[in-house]
Amino acid sequence: MEARANLTHFLQAAHDLGLYVHLRLGPYIDAAWDYGGYPSWINEALKRGADYRELIQSYITKVTDKVRSYLVSNGGPVIMLQIENEWSGRDTEGVDYAQWAIQMALKQDTGVPWTWCNNSQSPILKSYPGLIYTANAAMGPEHYIKGYSGKAFRSTVPLCGKNSAHPDNPCIWTEIEERCSQCRLKPPRIIVLVPIPCVPVL
Repeated sequence: MEARANLTHFLQAAHDLGLYVHLRLGPYIDAAWDYGGYPSWINEALKRGADYRELIQSYITKVTDKVRSYLVSNGGPVIMLQIENEWSGRDTEGVDYAQWAIQMALKQDTGVPWTWCNNSQSPILKSYPGLIYTANAAMGPEHYIKGYSGKAFRSTVPLCGKNSAHPDNPCIWTEIEERCSQCRLKPPRIIVLVPIPCVPVL
């Protein structure tokens, strides 16, 4: 296996360098990859009657077990894990899947928080102990923290901070490749890692 695709090798390197890792497991990652990072065979598997949720749970469980020794709860560099990415499902089925995926992830018993990345148009989901709702890049920090009431997008309420949908949620903006000039923060010492395909984004 080439080093770029070796997840545990990467996590060990991060640990050796004193870096923290927010490990974003997907399975959907976007990241400008074909099919959002899904393997090419998944459609054929679904056509043969495979259960999508069973496939997702099997994948998340296997990857979580693979990296368990690298979690900060076990002395490693991984401080957070993420399930799915840039979620914006607004219908009943989308919300039902989101709640299932979150609960499935939390049952992995990792000892570290899980995150759920919201798109600008995401409906509000209920709070879960051990889960942090985070913002997608296009939302911008103001949109995420203060809410949005302009004409460009559907109006949204604040997702974090006082008087928000999740007042106990820390305000975390997980994708800062866009509009970064708004942040005015020192560069973070956190590596955001998407393992399928294995692409670190500093």
